[in-house]
Amino acid sequence: MEVLRINGTVGENAMRKGIKKVLALILMTAVVLTAVNLTPQSAAEVQAAVTPEFVSPNPVYTYKSGDGVKRYYADLRIAGCTKSSEIHALKSSNKNIKVKALNGMIRVEYGRKACKAKITCRVNGKKLATNFTVKKYTNPLSSLKIGGKEFKSKFNQKTMYGQKGSYKKKQLRIQLKKNWKITAVSVHTSSGKSWIFTEKGKGSASFSRQISLAGRGAGVYIYCTDTKTGISEQLIFYLKD
Repeated sequence: MEVLRINGTVGENAMRKGIKKVLALILMTAVVLTAVNLTPQSAAEVQAAVTPEFVSPNPVYTYKSGDGVKRYYADLRIAGCTKSSEIHALKSSNKNIKVKALNGMIRVEYGRKACKAKITCRVNGKKLATNFTVKKYTNPLSSLKIGGKEFKSKFNQKTMYGQKGSYKKKQLRIQLKKNWKITAVSVHTSSGKSWIFTEKGKGSASFSRQISLAGRGAGVYIYCTDTKTGISEQLIFYLKD
């Protein structure tokens, strides 16, 4: 059975149950309701009033040579669309990039190969097109230290690294490469405890904070974006049993 990685983040072989629970917390979405003459509209009615378009046009995704995953998928959301039946004439120009209509989005499946595809479809009478690009992952870190220990090389071929042990009042230091910016850093102290969100949206290439990590599921989550290419990555350092 092939394993899929979802949007370049965690989706593989149930290997980190503690982390899987934690990630679920940041995948929550909000449904926005509007009102006209004090009459609430459904989400479907709000979407129907929007001109169909890709929410994130011309996306770039990566595959990781060291994560053991053979197939990945990404979901391209379409504004003004809520049902798969509204998506017609869906095509991919590249046979290595598969597409499937879902409710309000297109699922794109790709593998461990750098490639491009033009994805086209028609939604509610409007023709849509986007360029989908797959690139090989490159490590965005110049340095990742906890205390005096360097972990940069652990992320050369994959975006997740786990180890046994614990850290008490150690300095976390992150430095990204040129063009990369941190969009958020979050620290989870241990399984079942709350997240601490820090530096969200600061857009800096560096970050430093004293942290303590102990217990299964504890970890550091680094969200970053390459401002030149538009590629976004999520790096995870976690503690395992």
